[in-house]
Amino acid sequence: MTTETDPYADLPESWSQSARDLYVNVDAENPAMSSAAEGALWEACTLISSADAMSAEVDRVGLMTTGYKGQPVANPLIAEARQARAAAIAALKSFGVGLNQSGASRAGAALASKRWSRR
Repeated sequence: MTTETDPYADLPESWSQSARDLYVNVDAENPAMSSAAEGALWEACTLISSADAMSAEVDRVGLMTTGYKGQPVANPLIAEARQARAAAIAALKSFGVGLNQSGASRAGAALASKRWSRR
């Protein structure tokens, strides 16, 4: 789906950079990807972008928030971001997109490292 000159040109600008990078890397390493696999990749990137936005909000407001009784509770976006990332991985695995691909593995490792190195 990406163009020869700019692989990012056809991707949604609303996606996070990590989601855009994942799409470009997996697309480049799987030029004969089926439309079903491409759809799974697209959904995975959308989920990753959502998770990145939720994680950014957690970074902004903090890990803890106030519960309905005034007690400190974990920010609910933590679980939502984790669930979105798990769903993204499941979408990729469902069609074998990016599996056993060194670039995709590197991209995934870089995403995880970036996310957890700030904690």
